Amino acid sequence: MSIEKGASIVGKTIAVADLRNLPGVYLNAIIRGKTYMEAVGPDEVLQQNDQLVFVGDVSAIVYIRKTRGLIPATDALEHIQGKIFSRKMIEAVISGNSHLAGQTIKDSQFRTTYNAAILAVHRNGHHIERKIGDITLQPGDTLLIESSDDFLLRWRNSADFYLVSEIKNSMPKLHDKAFKSLVILALLVFLLTTGYVDRVAAIWGCGLLMIAMRCISGPLAKKAINLQVLIVIGAAMGIGSAVQTSGLANTASSALLNFANESNIGNYGTLFLVFLMTSIAAQLMTNYGAAVIMFPIVMGAAEGIGVSPYPFVFTMMAAAGCNFLTPISYQTNLMVYGPGGYKFMDFPRLGLPLTVLVAILATFIAPQVFPFIP
Repeated sequence: MSIEKGASIVGKTIAVADLRNLPGVYLNAIIRGKTYMEAVGPDEVLQQNDQLVFVGDVSAIVYIRKTRGLIPATDALEHIQGKIFSRKMIEAVISGNSHLAGQTIKDSQFRTTYNAAILAVHRNGHHIERKIGDITLQPGDTLLIESSDDFLLRWRNSADFYLVSEIKNSMPKLHDKAFKSLVILALLVFLLTTGYVDRVAAIWGCGLLMIAMRCISGPLAKKAINLQVLIVIGAAMGIGSAVQTSGLANTASSALLNFANESNIGNYGTLFLVFLMTSIAAQLMTNYGAAVIMFPIVMGAAEGIGVSPYPFVFTMMAAAGCNFLTPISYQTNLMVYGPGGYKFMDFPRLGLPLTVLVAILATFIAPQVFPFIP
C-alpha cells in the first residue's frame, strides 16, 4: 500500500498512525525510494510516497484497503472501467493452461485484458516481495485483484484460472465523500429539528441527495432498506393504535398503577414493572413491535402518576432491546443457536440474570438522566 498524497498519517510514527497490533495483519516492511526497510520499529516516522508492505489473511487485508490515507501501490486502479460502487477484491488462481503463465504482469497486459488491477501475488505460501509489474506469473499463483462485478461474470469459468472467488464486503471506502455525507446529515438533523419540512419528506430528500452526490449508489441504498423490519414496524404501529383507541392502553395502565399503589412500590417500582412488561413482550415479538405496543401503555402510566414520561420511555426502550431469554427472540440468537451447540435452556439460564441486571440499572439510571419531576 502507498501513502496517499496529503494523508494525515504523513509525519506520524507507525504507532501513532495505529499501524501496529492490527488484527490479523502486520506491517512487514517499508519501501522508501530504493531502500527496502524490514522489521521497522513503532517509532519509525512515515513519509510521503512510502510504500507499506503488509502481511496477513485476506479479511485483514480488506481492512487495510479501507484505511483512510492508504491506497494500493499500483497505477492500474485509475484505469479500471466501471463505477467505484461496483469495485471489490477478488482472489484468482492461475491455471496451468493460462496464457499468463511465464509472463510478467506488465507484459501480460493484465489490466487491459481483464479490466482489473493486481494488488498482490502469493506463491507457495509466501507473498512475493517485488514490484508488481516485474513479477513473472506461474501456475498456482494466487492473485489478489481489485476489479468490478464484470470480472466475476466474465472470468469465473475461464480456462485462465483454476478458481475465482469474491472477497465479501471488500468495496473500498469512499473517503472523499465523507465531508459531503456529513453536510447532508447535518442538513437532515436541521430539518428534523426545526420542522421546516415534513419529516418524511426531509428523510427521503436527504437520502436521494446522498445518491445524487454519489455518496452511495442506488442499488446499495435499496439493499439497505429492510422491508421485513418496515412491515413489522408498520403492523406494530397498527396494533399500537388499536391498543390505544380500544381502551386497552387505559385498562392496562390503570391495572399497572393499581398494582403499584397496592404494593406501595413507588415510582421506581413502577419503572421496574414497565421494564418487566416490555421485556416479556419483546420475547414474544420483535423489539420494534414490543416498543410500539407498550408505548401508549407507558405514556398512560406516567400520566396517571403525574410525572414526566421520559424516564418511562427510556426504560421501555432499554427493555425492548433485552431479547436474551430465548433463541427465537432475536435473529442473532438464532444465528449462534445451532453452530454454537447451545440448548434452549442455555438462553434463559444466562439471559435471565443479564435481563435483571439491565432492569436494575435502567430503573435507577433513567430517573437520574430524566427526572420524574423536571
